Amino acid sequence: MKRVWCTLVVVLLTCCWMILPASAVERTGLPLVVDETGVLSQQELDTLNVKAEEIEEEYHCDVVVAYINTLNGVNVMDYADDYFDYNGYGYGSSHDGILLLVAAEEREYWMTCTGKGMEYFDRYTRDNLEYNFQPYLAQGDWYNAAGSFLVGAETVLYQQTQPASVSPVMILVDLALGFLLSWIPLGVMKADLHPVTKGVEASQYIAKNGVQMSDSKDIFLRSVRRVHPIERERRDSGDSSTHVSSSGTTHTGSGGKF
Repeated sequence: MKRVWCTLVVVLLTCCWMILPASAVERTGLPLVVDETGVLSQQELDTLNVKAEEIEEEYHCDVVVAYINTLNGVNVMDYADDYFDYNGYGYGSSHDGILLLVAAEEREYWMTCTGKGMEYFDRYTRDNLEYNFQPYLAQGDWYNAAGSFLVGAETVLYQQTQPASVSPVMILVDLALGFLLSWIPLGVMKADLHPVTKGVEASQYIAKNGVQMSDSKDIFLRSVRRVHPIERERRDSGDSSTHVSSSGTTHTGSGGKF
């Protein structure tokens, strides 16, 4: 009997292990926010990791921040891709996630995406994330840079994963409002119209005393100014488009300097 219970326990533990998400099984032990440079206090690091873990649990997507000392001569894109892949990041079998890698010595950063992360975080979205965290990096505010990235990524995931639903009641309300808003100005314009009799002779449309031009002059009515935006030179190192990393995983990403 004891042997039967032991067997059942082993089977249950095995089943629990098998149903764990791939990210939990393959993770090498590194947290979602890593600081190899020592620029964050332990309290700051713990706070950021709690936030990153909440995002992972809620949206099933890894949002990772890694502060490293140096790239050691490696291209920042390749370094970020390999850091993501070989440290077991990425949620589920499709390795959904995004990583922000920041190299302190070279003052470079790169965002790399895999799985659904490539769909959620396109170039436009990454530009918006960069717009928020890059000034913090330039000021040496490492904590708020990471926090801004996490919060921005969470907002994107929320917008991408929430189903769009429209209530039938709201549709009827919109139609009624549209009808009223279009009927009111038409009613006002109709009230201003005065009925006239139909004329059958051309003389009825000619002023009795004719048209007298007492004065004439040119009047300046308006001017037109056309504004063409000046393209701003980007300070980043470009967009990687879609490519395959050394581990065989498909990535996309972009980055720059600070």
